[in-house]
Amino acid sequence: MPNFFYWLGQYPETLMWFVIGSFVLGILLVLIIASKLGWLPKVIINRDGIHFEARTKKQEEKEFESGRVNKILDDKIAMHDVELFEFALEQTNKLERTLRVKMQNVHCNSTRQSLANCIRPLWRAARKNNFKVVLRPENTKAYLDELLKEIITYYQELSIEKDISFCAVNDAIKCQELPALDLIIELLNQEIVNNWALPIRSEVIRVCDRKIKDFNEQIPLYKDLKDNVRVMIAEYCIEKNKNYKEGLERPLLAGEI
Repeated sequence: MPNFFYWLGQYPETLMWFVIGSFVLGILLVLIIASKLGWLPKVIINRDGIHFEARTKKQEEKEFESGRVNKILDDKIAMHDVELFEFALEQTNKLERTLRVKMQNVHCNSTRQSLANCIRPLWRAARKNNFKVVLRPENTKAYLDELLKEIITYYQELSIEKDISFCAVNDAIKCQELPALDLIIELLNQEIVNNWALPIRSEVIRVCDRKIKDFNEQIPLYKDLKDNVRVMIAEYCIEKNKNYKEGLERPLLAGEI
């Protein structure tokens, strides 16, 4: 460090510009930090120099109103996602009730309860709520196959438990034998497709329509407030939901489900 100052001392002009540059840089940093903290007007630095942009009360009111309008939109979009989740959950509950009815020949209540719990992967799928992608026609079969594999795994674990368990009511007898795995797969396969996946896909399409409508209704409000950024975001979201809807509505091809 001493060698550095000695070098500067040999070149007084260099030292002068070094000090001036450091001073100017320090002032710029202070101005920028003060502007970010709201102590000064907004500082804009570009190729044309340094500019100060003072925010008027009217501009602040517009920003607040735009934020308020956007919050209303965000709440609507979030509510649509909640409605889709609740719809998927109800379809899963309906499937469980259907499964209980179709297992009338299984008289052991604990066995019936355990069999119904095998569809836990469907409840988890409802919570994930990514149906707009996984239920596209080209993805549906692979997605449902994976869900069925998980259900089979639960069923096989249940079978092992039942093999070593005694009846909860009469501990002198073994638990009732479970229905054959092939029977369960055949039963669930059609039920999951017709009464779970396809109704949820239709609901996702309706949700996309609702979101498109909400974004379209919001754009004129953003334009009145001259909030061009949010106008562009809304237009992007409209296009995105149109693409989701178009992908889900494509007619099924042979072997896709």
